[in-house]
Amino acid sequence: MIKKTAKIINCTRNLEVEINCWYKDKIGSIIEVYDCGTPNVRYCEYKPGKVGKISLPDIEFISVKVLTLWQPWASLFAAGIKTIETRPKPTNHTIDKGIYLIHAAKKWDKFQRDICNTHPFKHLIESNKLEMSLGAIIGSIEIVRCNKIVSEIPGHSDVFLADNNDEIIEIVNHNEIPLGDYRTGRFAWIGINPKLLIDPVPYKNGQGYYQNFKGDINQLKFK
Repeated sequence: MIKKTAKIINCTRNLEVEINCWYKDKIGSIIEVYDCGTPNVRYCEYKPGKVGKISLPDIEFISVKVLTLWQPWASLFAAGIKTIETRPKPTNHTIDKGIYLIHAAKKWDKFQRDICNTHPFKHLIESNKLEMSLGAIIGSIEIVRCNKIVSEIPGHSDVFLADNNDEIIEIVNHNEIPLGDYRTGRFAWIGINPKLLIDPVPYKNGQGYYQNFKGDINQLKFK
């Protein structure tokens, strides 16, 4: 049995066939599917021992990448509270966009502990009941674009994002500024569709980002 990784992008079965379709509330989730011998339909074990059908037009086959972040930034990004990940390098727009599993690094030092007790981190963590899981996959996010950061424009206190032609296209929301490193010359990875796992899945990974998840996708159960 050959399994393939896919993202749920729609729920036409719910509209056309089943009122209580198993994946109607799981748009954006990552699953593994396999052939069931029926055209335009695949099987998926969506719960232990529970197998359901999913329409082929409702999924998009993907390769799953991994992005390792320190806490508390990992949980903030996976929860969608922080929507921009600031990086020293840009993404490759033909390779590095797409779904990333968020891997919370095992590192947990005094700097990280201290910052969790400062504003706005303390409030965001407590009000959203975020857990500081370590050494585990905690969720996923979709990287849709990458822009240059411009923070030194004379007469302006705002931070801006620019396209590849250095044209200003957006002002960064002030709530994002304390959650990243917005110095000019760095890059902003824009994330959408954040998904948290029900339970973190232990995972060993290095720093940075990687093209292929090497764990068991069936262990990833999203909220």
